Amino acid sequence: MKLLIAAPPFYSHFRPMFSIACAAAAGGADVTVASSEAFRAEVEQAGLRFRQLEINKNANLPTSDAGRGAGSDSGARGSSGGGSAGKATVGAAREQERLQEFIDASYRGPVETLITQGRHRLEDMLANPEELYRDLGALWEELQPDLAVVDQLSYGVSLALHLHGLPFVAYCPPHPNSIPVPGRLYSVPPVWPSCFEICAGDQAQLESVAAEVEARFAERFLDVARACGVPQRAPEYPFALLASHGVIYNYPDFSEGAGGTGPGGGASGASFGSGGSGASGASFGSDTPQQFHAGYGFEPAPLPAQFKGIAAESPTVLITLGTFLSRRHDVLESSARMIKELAPDLRILVGGGTDNPAGLAELQNRLTGIAEVHAFLPQEALLSECEFVVHHGGVGSFSESLYHGVPMIVLPFSSDQFSVAYDVERHGLGAVLDPNALDPYDMRMAFETCEGRETRERCRRWSGIIRQNGGPHAAAAHLLNWVESAAASHNISTATGSSRAASATTNTIAGTKERNT
Repeated sequence: MKLLIAAPPFYSHFRPMFSIACAAAAGGADVTVASSEAFRAEVEQAGLRFRQLEINKNANLPTSDAGRGAGSDSGARGSSGGGSAGKATVGAAREQERLQEFIDASYRGPVETLITQGRHRLEDMLANPEELYRDLGALWEELQPDLAVVDQLSYGVSLALHLHGLPFVAYCPPHPNSIPVPGRLYSVPPVWPSCFEICAGDQAQLESVAAEVEARFAERFLDVARACGVPQRAPEYPFALLASHGVIYNYPDFSEGAGGTGPGGGASGASFGSGGSGASGASFGSDTPQQFHAGYGFEPAPLPAQFKGIAAESPTVLITLGTFLSRRHDVLESSARMIKELAPDLRILVGGGTDNPAGLAELQNRLTGIAEVHAFLPQEALLSECEFVVHHGGVGSFSESLYHGVPMIVLPFSSDQFSVAYDVERHGLGAVLDPNALDPYDMRMAFETCEGRETRERCRRWSGIIRQNGGPHAAAAHLLNWVESAAASHNISTATGSSRAASATTNTIAGTKERNT
């Protein structure tokens, strides 16, 4: 059985997909990981086949061994970042420019931040679709896999495989609401956490920008389909383009009957009906599309020696805002100061990031005697030692906290973080605060919530539930079972047949380009 794992160059998304790749290989699959060249060494050291595939022009990559082995997260901008507390990033000038635009917008509140992300989206998520169509066709012809696994937010990859008519499964690293159901716009939170009061005018402006971005994506999808000679295959709802054979969620199942506490199916995203079409509007390869909530997407890591026993020394709290948002030193500092006022005996660890060494040194000086500020912290491993955690609501930080049963104070800024924060609030796993309006009284209430017996019991209960979900190993097992069952019922193309399809369509786009030059 052959699998192709197409992983984007965002370490927070690469990590969970790589974990599934390793687990599938351990289960006997012949696995190829296709990603940016920066990941070749790590893939090949794990004994897996690597092929270079440039999915995005921008990237979020570790620049030192410290970043490797960290947890996963759903990214600060177009992808939805930071399972390690303050990983390093690299990127071209335009990427840094857009990153600064995003950070600047984050000071102006959630609506401005989401609007800025929306305007960046075509560059972030659909940078080179024609090249991906060509490259994936050639890669499929070479490898002849039975199935591909694609990051849900790698729309260029999903579009290319869809236009080729090749079988794939979507892996959804962010919140399941990132797959919009009919009537919802991508990137518009279906429900806001209670601390955010969004006026009607701001909501309307956000929805208007989201609708414009969706229309531009649909137009771009159609242009690519025409260039590839298959305009009839252009999907009508680009953000709901899922997969031919199912979806794996990097998230717990909060729906009723799955351990959730809320009515009506919870906030866990799309619920799929019969007839080959899910609530997300996506067409699948069978009348009973597969879906699986893995619960988490990381391999638990050992705690480095220098941090062992910290809980025995004093109760510890971790404050982290992820890869990009760790630049918000004002929020890191305010959070640390308020928590120290509430509990002077707490040991506070702050992940300050590596992008700005001078700013990091200033933050360390300002927090002397209050908190220990580190450029990098082994977040997932540290959480097992923490009383509670303050984070930005990235899926990686959320799932790592829940895995270890740690209550959380969530400070959401962007992307799917508002949906994650809503789940924390709704299911009593901690508290949610507006990061741009931190207040000592609200922090005290959040602190008391996290210290409360009921909150801790709920976190321990959900820790048991997502551990039973099985994470990457269970996701890999489901994936392999899907391949076998689909092949047995002839709902999945044979490798040879798919190869011929890829070859034919690759020739089509090549001919189209030749005619256009």
